[in-house]
Amino acid sequence: MNNIFTRSLFALATLLIGFGSLMNAQAVELGELKVTELPDASTGFIVREPTQAVLIVQTSVIPLSFESNMGVIRVDNPSRGEYRIFLNPGTNRIVFKNDDYLPLRERFHIPVKTALVVKVEVKKDRFGGGGILQETAEIRLNYLPGKDEQVYGGLDGDVNLFDFSEGARILKPSPGSRTIRLNSKGRIWEKQYDLVAGQMIEEKVAFTDAKKEVWDIGKPGALYIETTPPGARVFLNQVEQGITPLDLKSVQPGNYQIDLAKDLYLPESRTIEVKSLSYEKLQIALTSNFGKVKIDSDPPGATVWINEQQRGTTPLEIPQINAGAYTVKLFQSLYYEERETFEIKPGTEFVKTYTLRPQFGSVELTSNPPGAEVTVQGVLWGKTPLTRDRVPSGEHIIKLILSNYFDLEQSVRVEDGLALKRDFLLQPSVGWLTVTSDPPGAVVINTETGAVLGKTPINDIALDRGTYQLSLEKEQFEKYETVAGLTYGGRQSVSATLVRSVGHLQVSTTPQGAKIFLNGTTYGETPVILRDLPTGDYEVKLVKSGFDTDVGHVSVNRNDVGIYSRSLGTAGTVEWEKKRRQAFVVSAILPSGGQFMSRQTIKGALFGVALLASFHPERSERYLFLRRHCPAGDGLLAFVRCHSSEISAIGESY
Repeated sequence: MNNIFTRSLFALATLLIGFGSLMNAQAVELGELKVTELPDASTGFIVREPTQAVLIVQTSVIPLSFESNMGVIRVDNPSRGEYRIFLNPGTNRIVFKNDDYLPLRERFHIPVKTALVVKVEVKKDRFGGGGILQETAEIRLNYLPGKDEQVYGGLDGDVNLFDFSEGARILKPSPGSRTIRLNSKGRIWEKQYDLVAGQMIEEKVAFTDAKKEVWDIGKPGALYIETTPPGARVFLNQVEQGITPLDLKSVQPGNYQIDLAKDLYLPESRTIEVKSLSYEKLQIALTSNFGKVKIDSDPPGATVWINEQQRGTTPLEIPQINAGAYTVKLFQSLYYEERETFEIKPGTEFVKTYTLRPQFGSVELTSNPPGAEVTVQGVLWGKTPLTRDRVPSGEHIIKLILSNYFDLEQSVRVEDGLALKRDFLLQPSVGWLTVTSDPPGAVVINTETGAVLGKTPINDIALDRGTYQLSLEKEQFEKYETVAGLTYGGRQSVSATLVRSVGHLQVSTTPQGAKIFLNGTTYGETPVILRDLPTGDYEVKLVKSGFDTDVGHVSVNRNDVGIYSRSLGTAGTVEWEKKRRQAFVVSAILPSGGQFMSRQTIKGALFGVALLASFHPERSERYLFLRRHCPAGDGLLAFVRCHSSEISAIGESY
């Protein structure tokens, strides 16, 4: 039984040792971060949300995640190396996290609608360079004490009050074999380390009742440490105590090494003896360890990185920077990166203006003919003629597109700082046809396809190359047919004189010898055949002395012989015809008319009027004879009474 128990303890111890070694190995791999406020860098950022604040983080530590006791609303990452953390306004305790580094905890007070810019970087030399603290390791002890709980202990047998009120204590022991022993109410926590310079370890303290000791805690003394300027970190026997001015009220009697560290100042070390119930006071003036940097560029606006940390844009002035060696890098879009190493010594100044070398040229493009669309890598630039500045150096695929021309694609190379001029000759993808006619207005038809190309005149219509059968058609004109051949870029002209289509017209009159007027133009006397008249509608006027003028209309059709024949009435015929119609109406609607003349007389009168109204010359002459011997009277009835016997005779004869 004892053997089993012994073996179990051994296995457990081996497991714990292995776990401890693993934790140490992991702790060694974790780096540490630091944060610096850049208050002057936030002036150009506007917080648009009326209930939010923004923390802008510039960093080369990628990626970073963030937590806040006030809550993180959202995180934007507009560019590599910058985060914008939208927060609730007020005092935010921010935790910055990256898997390769220890969590960084900082507190910021950011009012509403305010932006604060900070820089997060790797803590390389946290003490400003030089001195004993630069060669140390770092151990972070995490422990949260209970109410009124006091922890004593230290390195290698030191016994002092360990203040865990903030949940952690940092020790900066020198390399070698070192032991940390802590005592809380008699319970002991102990750990031994083999340390090397630069090693970083984080431990969680867990006291156990398995091992207890009663320590003789003497009556302490007090120690007050003050520095000029204030704000230095104080390490008492390599255990961090706080920031100057610092008043330590419970220091066990003994000799102590005091190390002071402040960024931008050289570290200081002192030894002091603290006696029981004594009050020691130490005042130290720190030696500055910084210089000044002023960096500009031509053109300005370049982003400046110093030791891989983004510090701002040119012109840039850093009034205080730790002494040491630095690498500066300037970056601006479309310019070559500038890089240089410089050294800052205490009290010195590094001033330099960098002339940035362009990584672009200009492009001037023309085309024949102009007006072609220009695309570069598929992006539309505009139309020729075209000038464009700040085109990135290198190869570019340029494509020109113009209607009725073949697309043209070429590769061009833009050189640094040079102007590229290129004129492109575009090849036509069509031919051009011009068609005119006399008279104009003829419809032009592609007889092979039936497509209407337009009405003359047609100027430079674009067509595919080939042979075209063309027909020009206009009303009242003969069809005109021709052939036109087109080549790529060729121009063909067709000019057509249209021949009017004609017909014939035979014009006759009774009696003959009447003058013929067609649309006001004289065409001789009847009878006649008018040949090759242009087709169309005509007004025909026939004029003969002693006869009424005859006006009518006729159409002349293509290749047709029209006949126009008229009997001309003598003077007064039109008026007499009017009276005849009136008499007919009267006799129809007035049956009492029989009281004026006999039935035979009326019959003869009606027949006589009808015959006299005919176009036979001899009948017209009878009417004129009767009219000349008739006394003056009104109307047809008077005329009939006067010549009832003659009219009756005429009627009986028909």
